[in-house]
Amino acid sequence: MQDRYKSCRTNAEQSVLPESACLAEILSMIESTRTMAFIFETSPQLHLIYASPNTPALSGYLPADYLSNPALLDEILKPAGLNLDTRTPKQFKTPLGPIPCYIPSKTGLPLSGELLCKLYSGKLICLIHCHGQVQNNPSQLAFFNEAPTLMPLIISFEPDGKLLFANRIFEEATGYPASEISGDKWQSCGLFSEEAKERIAQMLQDSQSDSIQPFEIRLIHKNGHTCWLSGHSQIINPGTVSPYLQLSARDITICKKSEKMLLLTRFAVERATDAVFWTDAEGKFVDVNQSACDSLGYKREDLLKLKVTDIDALITSQTDWEKHWEKLKARTYLHFESVHRNIQGSSIPVEITANYLQYDKMEYNIAIVRNIRQRKEAEKHLKFTSFSMEHSADLIIWVNQSGNIIGANRSAYQSLGYTHDELCSLTVEDINPVCTPERWKTLWGRLKHDIKYAMETALITKDGQKLPIDVMCNFLEFEGVDYCCAVVRNITERKNVYAKLLHAAEEWRITFDNISEIVFLLDNDFNIQRANRAFAKALNCQPQEILNKKCYEVLHHTNCPQVNCPKLVASDTQKTQYINYFEETIEKHFQETIDPILDTDGQSLGTVHILKDLTEHHKMAAQLMITDRLASVGEMAAGLAHELNNPLTSVIGFSELLQEKKLPEDLQRDIQIISQEALRAAEVIRNLLAFARRHEPSKDWVDMNVLIHKVLDICNYEQRVNNIHIVTNLDADLPEIKADYFQMQQVLLNIIINAEYFITKAHGEGTIVISSSRFEDNIRISIKDDGPGMSENVLNRIFDPFFTTKEVGKGTGLGLSIGHGIITQHGGKLYAESSEGKGATFFIELPINPPAQ
Repeated sequence: MQDRYKSCRTNAEQSVLPESACLAEILSMIESTRTMAFIFETSPQLHLIYASPNTPALSGYLPADYLSNPALLDEILKPAGLNLDTRTPKQFKTPLGPIPCYIPSKTGLPLSGELLCKLYSGKLICLIHCHGQVQNNPSQLAFFNEAPTLMPLIISFEPDGKLLFANRIFEEATGYPASEISGDKWQSCGLFSEEAKERIAQMLQDSQSDSIQPFEIRLIHKNGHTCWLSGHSQIINPGTVSPYLQLSARDITICKKSEKMLLLTRFAVERATDAVFWTDAEGKFVDVNQSACDSLGYKREDLLKLKVTDIDALITSQTDWEKHWEKLKARTYLHFESVHRNIQGSSIPVEITANYLQYDKMEYNIAIVRNIRQRKEAEKHLKFTSFSMEHSADLIIWVNQSGNIIGANRSAYQSLGYTHDELCSLTVEDINPVCTPERWKTLWGRLKHDIKYAMETALITKDGQKLPIDVMCNFLEFEGVDYCCAVVRNITERKNVYAKLLHAAEEWRITFDNISEIVFLLDNDFNIQRANRAFAKALNCQPQEILNKKCYEVLHHTNCPQVNCPKLVASDTQKTQYINYFEETIEKHFQETIDPILDTDGQSLGTVHILKDLTEHHKMAAQLMITDRLASVGEMAAGLAHELNNPLTSVIGFSELLQEKKLPEDLQRDIQIISQEALRAAEVIRNLLAFARRHEPSKDWVDMNVLIHKVLDICNYEQRVNNIHIVTNLDADLPEIKADYFQMQQVLLNIIINAEYFITKAHGEGTIVISSSRFEDNIRISIKDDGPGMSENVLNRIFDPFFTTKEVGKGTGLGLSIGHGIITQHGGKLYAESSEGKGATFFIELPINPPAQ
């Protein structure tokens, strides 16, 4: 094969030498550049006869490989739009190119290049200029030695700086025709940058040197884009009268862009948040980016001394790495999770994307490593949240906008008696009949507006039972779809407890309100927080009317607490206080007990007040004093009666002796009057002694008409003094009854004395009408006066013990109460009829034949 190649090359050189003696020189030059040359014979058909010797250094293929397998060139020519089978040699008379192309490499990494084609002496010559390629370290660019290409850009300058010449390749590369940039025009046309102008000026200064100098300048294409030229400068004809500066260059714009992109890629990789590791087939680190160093805490030079097994918790031995490498090599791509160890030995969960590649007969692994600690924590939190929701005691149900149940936790379907799939086939209305589609639509609109709302309702279980619930609805939007997440709490137990609390509260309220003593609660600001019915009754108001009012305003009608207020003392000392006082505003005597209310920390919350009404007690005490006084008067009256009886007996006796004597008629009449008045006085004293004397209860036959006259005799004086007229309408056939004489006398006397008092107070005079009659099996006695009468409220209370409308010291409030008890004990009735301004009538009804005792 090598002999055939040499023969082809010799034939190619010989066949073209007559037309161009420099072809051999060109082919020789190509061998030392990165330009690959291929020559095709065009007759009788197109076939490859030559491949340049430098192909192994560029593509890895030998010239013999191309000659024996021309299909290798198809991958170069077809992407460039060339189909050699369909073209005639005449079509290549016009040079074709340059055309960007890619050259397959034996290493697997294609090379980029530019293709030129030209028909030359009946043969088709294809020149492919290869661009730079990446070596082992991606941060370093390595190119083959530079050398003039076959068709360079050429421009020439005269010593005075005028542009002398620019070839067609230069015009194509810059977009400027030579006519537009000739002479001094090149300095003002905008083609050359300022740096380029300065560089050319430096080249012109050395007009005597004939050495070749490399250069690289930046030009501005006519379309505004930047282009780069790289080449060599040389003074042509130095030391003569017509030297000039010639620049031979090539357009390296694509190389510059590639270099820039490579640097930008390296910059991006270096600063990527993900760690990037380059490893060889042995698992050794060839290169790493900065994030890899930062994530593990190593310096770059220290990390490059390690292997994968030094940092990976899952690939810990060379055997593990070999298995991993074989798997990667077979698939060329792996995505998996692992754990890395940093320099301190701490574990870092990572996600790794490994890529297998070959370059320059070497095998590599590029691993992109992402720290997934936050994601792992989020996944753990998500799993915990999901587990918590699934095992939550509360029911959690997800519903879509149509009211369909799309998900539920375990508590939901177990509490309602369904399986998960059964519950997710239902609608809201199926488990809550109240929530009809119309109502759900309204609730959905409210939920979407307010984001969340709570309500109390009930769900129906599969077996038809009613489950009271408290539900919190939350509006959610996920991936453009609206949902409702309902957190439902079974409140059956709470309902039962609440009902018990209500019942207990009601019992406490009833008990509180039915306490006969006044009870009320105050906060620390003297506000009435609670008051029972007895308190409101004492103030003649409703309990709600005094709530949250100051106690001193309600009770004492003042604007501030009293001096030495027992509530303040109880709150300060946290001890029970006792106080007795008379409340003038309601004319009542109270004994008040004040107890502090303390919380669990011993802090004062207020006070509880219990008022015991001592008004009746005080009245009883006053009445006892009066009774004691009357007893003393009675005892004194009895003594006086005995003392008066002796002189009255003498007066009566001597008056009767005098009446037996014959005296003048006028004197006889005077002595008779003296005797009568003495007898009347003695009768009054006997009646007084009989009333005041202690008698044991004893029932006997009593003529009530006679008894009425006896009582009127006792009251005769008061009646005459107060101008009270007595009218009697007594039934002469009134039968006698079995009764206690002295008790009946007491009842009649109390009623008549009361009538006399109120008549005298109201008018100063009046009439009392006393009647007796038979009424069915009873006798009825009525005592009617024309006094002021009574209101309905007073009439309902006249028989209550100690109730009186008389002035203090004028009555005890016991007369009618005692009288009512006496008549009741006799099997009868005592009642009254009255109205204000129309007097009063008292009725006594006693049975004629009382039941046997």
